[in-house]
Amino acid sequence: MSLTLATVLVNIDVTPNASAIDYNTTCPILGFNCIGSSGSGDVKLTPLRAVTANLAPGASGGSGARLRLKTGGAGNLTVVEIANPGSGYTPGPVSVTLDDPFGTGGAIACTASAGGTVSSAVITSAGTGYSGYVLFDVSDFIEGVTYDIVPRHIEQTSGSGTLRLMGYKLSYRPFQVF
Repeated sequence: MSLTLATVLVNIDVTPNASAIDYNTTCPILGFNCIGSSGSGDVKLTPLRAVTANLAPGASGGSGARLRLKTGGAGNLTVVEIANPGSGYTPGPVSVTLDDPFGTGGAIACTASAGGTVSSAVITSAGTGYSGYVLFDVSDFIEGVTYDIVPRHIEQTSGSGTLRLMGYKLSYRPFQVF
């Protein structure tokens, strides 16, 4: 097998509550080239190496909940947000484990509502050494510039307009037989 770089267009709508682009289950994008932007707003980008909060399904078998975590300069947890409340969770406390090879001592408490969705998330211990999301303004991206960012999630948070990025990722081409 030979390795080549493939490109994928990443068109980010920065209007509030636009859906996240999830690269967690696909071949990661290794970098971006900005090919245009319009409007203004914020984009939250969770890098591939950032801490992952895993929520236990509980007795009811809940799934789909995802937390976004921001960290400070020492890698301490500073902000937790519910990126997706999921469904089917048993009402009450939801167990959370943090997955990060460098972070230690952090803890988050979550609660599911009577409707089975995660309704609250609170940092109970900030810990150290974690990596979290980065907040960019659309104007931080300059057309024609390549950014070496390996994202896990790209989320649109506020503003109006679009950000167009050409993402580079590895692709595999099988040998051709003649």
